[in-house]
Amino acid sequence: MPTTTTSSAIKGSGFRGGPYGIDTRGILFHSIAVAMLLSAVGWFAAVVTMHRMDQQVKRSLAIRAAGAASLLDSKRAADLLDPSSPEYGSSLALIGARLRALRNASPDAHLIYIARVEQGRMYMLVDSEPEASSSHSPPGQALSVLSPDAMALISGGRCAVLGPIHDRWGVWVTGLSPIASTTTGDAYAVLALDINAANWPRRLRGPWSIPLLLALFTGALAATLILMRNRQSVQQARWLSTHDHLTGLPNRSVLSECIEAAIEEAKRGKPSTLVLIDIDNFKIVNDTLSHLAGDEVLIRVARCIRGMIRETDLVARLGGDEFVVLLQGVPVQSALTTAERIRESVEDLKMEIDGATVDVTLSVGLTQIDGLCDQRGITLSADAALYHAKDNGKNRVTYPGAGDEAGHGRPNVYDRVSMIKDALRDDRFLLQFQPIVSAGCGPGMRSAKPEGIRWYEALVRIVCPSRGMVLPGEFIPWAERFGLITQIDRWVVNAALQVLANRDSIGLFINLSVRSISSASFLTHVEEAVAASGVAPCRIGFEITETTALGDVDEAREWIQRLRALGCLFAVDDFGAGYSTMSVLSSLPVDIVKIDGSVIRAVGSEPAHRLIVEAINSVAHSIGARTVAECVEDAESLAALDQMGVDYVQGYYIARPASLEAHANEPTGTLATV
Repeated sequence: MPTTTTSSAIKGSGFRGGPYGIDTRGILFHSIAVAMLLSAVGWFAAVVTMHRMDQQVKRSLAIRAAGAASLLDSKRAADLLDPSSPEYGSSLALIGARLRALRNASPDAHLIYIARVEQGRMYMLVDSEPEASSSHSPPGQALSVLSPDAMALISGGRCAVLGPIHDRWGVWVTGLSPIASTTTGDAYAVLALDINAANWPRRLRGPWSIPLLLALFTGALAATLILMRNRQSVQQARWLSTHDHLTGLPNRSVLSECIEAAIEEAKRGKPSTLVLIDIDNFKIVNDTLSHLAGDEVLIRVARCIRGMIRETDLVARLGGDEFVVLLQGVPVQSALTTAERIRESVEDLKMEIDGATVDVTLSVGLTQIDGLCDQRGITLSADAALYHAKDNGKNRVTYPGAGDEAGHGRPNVYDRVSMIKDALRDDRFLLQFQPIVSAGCGPGMRSAKPEGIRWYEALVRIVCPSRGMVLPGEFIPWAERFGLITQIDRWVVNAALQVLANRDSIGLFINLSVRSISSASFLTHVEEAVAASGVAPCRIGFEITETTALGDVDEAREWIQRLRALGCLFAVDDFGAGYSTMSVLSSLPVDIVKIDGSVIRAVGSEPAHRLIVEAINSVAHSIGARTVAECVEDAESLAALDQMGVDYVQGYYIARPASLEAHANEPTGTLATV
């Protein structure tokens, strides 16, 4: 019996049962199954994670390529398609320099170039590499063949990513961003950005011959590495979403969060100060040097501002040439010292860019965060202070309590902007009218001719329940600053056309702001409104200020030509206010030149003013235009203007702005001969 038992025990100790009755074979099979399942799950998770990583990095590269393409001048890029174009050489040099700058700013970039796309193949237009470089590709050289998927994306105006590509220089991935025609919208070329892809994530692949334990270890290690890399990419993506790509400063979203935190701190008795900074005349740098030079100025100014504040403070870039500094726990009076130090430091910068010395000044507006106002009110207050600094000569700091209207604090700014928005919403605008009469038709002078149209200038007011009649000087500058002026101009045009439709014997001149002039959609609205009103276009006149006309002569000329083609009249307002150049009159097909009141007021007693008026009157008549003297306030000025041959006058001496009914019996001249 014992022998049998021992024998049975020995047999039972084999692979099947083992000592103590444990089924080791089942455990092993179970362990293998579990290990294989865990390995499969690990591999699957790794593959999915790496695929997502791959897509995320591709999207990041596509965004980078699109961002680089957006920095290019599409008109200049289009010149590269035609080597015989007279602009080809300069465009090639300019685009090439910009590509080299972009490559130098991207440490992982291998090549940046622009290629044209023809029948699914790319051909080099301009390379970032200098001609002496071994990796330089001359214009016209055939490059990669694009896949149908990539072609479909580019044709649809979207970015594509190629690779990884192996060549003698290593492994590269290419991001392609289409460059479209400004007229047809079709993509005629692509910007290509090659980056080092030696560590580009690829899906796991390979035989299952590796031992399971090694596979599990490798899978765990790979998962760890992928998670670390994914975390790094997420951190990079988060950084890019919260920072300005050019200067590396925090952007508007970070600033908004910090302002909200500062408001909460201020409610607990710890005020802070918001400093809004704008570079004066920055557009001149871009126009006279280049946008790359402008970028360099922004980088250096940002670095200078950052060096003037504490580590606990925040400096952010809002976009364009605007920066914001949030001085944590610093009241506005104390912040003034820091703001002045920033302004002086930037003014002392001597920047040598492209062989030119660039001097920069800043306009600065401050406002205190005291917990009494929300973020919108704080921003409006700082913006108004900055606007006032620019309006008073630039290169200065304006802050609440500085003695200027903009510095009186948030309620003033907030109330004015709210008043404008309420007037737009509740239709509280009102038109008043000031007559424009022949110079010989003023009080006590010869009678007006009975024939012709009675002409008026339409002037807008706000009827405010709490303030009564609000004149334009109290709301137009704020409307322009905060982007509301085009809505007001639209209301004025519609209201003036309604008045003209109900009165056949009058004509109206309507003022237009510079923001409306720069809006193509507003011009289309005016054309459609005039056509739909049924009013004879010869009874409609539009006025733009002299500074608006000088700001963009080509844009102003297009406005004038298109509206005059309908039959409308056009006038240059405030001519002679300080920026006058007689040459602008010969370049603009205007019907009326309105001489600014600052020149007219003393024309009867100041010989210099008389000479200015005579010169403007002579030049206007030489181009076939008529003249209107503004702000005529006494009989002496009226007589002098009539003697000098000025055609028409308007002002308080003639009549104050009022309703049309109040002007019914006043004498007027005629502009019908214009």
